[in-house]
Amino acid sequence: MFKGFNNRQQHGFPSLSFFGDKTAYGQGGCSFWLRADFGTNTIIDGARVSTWIDSIGGIILGQTTSANQPFYDSQNASFNNLPVIDFNAANTRLYTDATGVRPISNVRTFAIVANYGTIQSRNYVISNFNDNSGIIYGGTTTGINGVGVYESTTLYSGTTESTSAKITVITDNLIMVNGIVENNTSFNLQRTYNTIGHDSGTFTLRGNVAEIIGFSFPLNQDQALAISTQLNQKYVIY
Repeated sequence: MFKGFNNRQQHGFPSLSFFGDKTAYGQGGCSFWLRADFGTNTIIDGARVSTWIDSIGGIILGQTTSANQPFYDSQNASFNNLPVIDFNAANTRLYTDATGVRPISNVRTFAIVANYGTIQSRNYVISNFNDNSGIIYGGTTTGINGVGVYESTTLYSGTTESTSAKITVITDNLIMVNGIVENNTSFNLQRTYNTIGHDSGTFTLRGNVAEIIGFSFPLNQDQALAISTQLNQKYVIY
């Protein structure tokens, strides 16, 4: 056991993240990194999360309406008893809505550690509310239980694995879920993203988020597998 950067005791996984040179798990080019164990306004179990600051670029996500704030879960059994942000309540979401905050943009690869609690139409983990583009877990218009990528209202890619908790790496032409490449369809990730969860009824994420990492270039398959493997050492998903 050893202490991490925020003096929390870690669970024996190798920490290869170096904040100063914008590297995550040994891979450079990191432009955005949300972690449930860093940057939240609270670390009290069951408390509402009103702000969440990413550990690389200083992007601040916030929610001023208390009823729409997600909850802090300090120990989630599906994620090796590590913290998650709980979006299971209806209409809970966080925005890049603070004054002067840059949006989440120019991302060519997302690495996401999350799960779904309820399958419903388009469970957006991360999205652009303004044009309905984003990445979904456990929900499409047909009720798929895997991962999907939406551009506006078009589903460009979907997977069908049955496990709720997933470590997903998505690039312009690759979807890897729990260490396995499930899709090689080309789609456009180079959008502006402004919301964790979504702003409208059945499009709101029902699930938990442990980490979301954004890279400024498309990782190749070997790099994607390396990130996935190291995340799995931490969260023990597969």
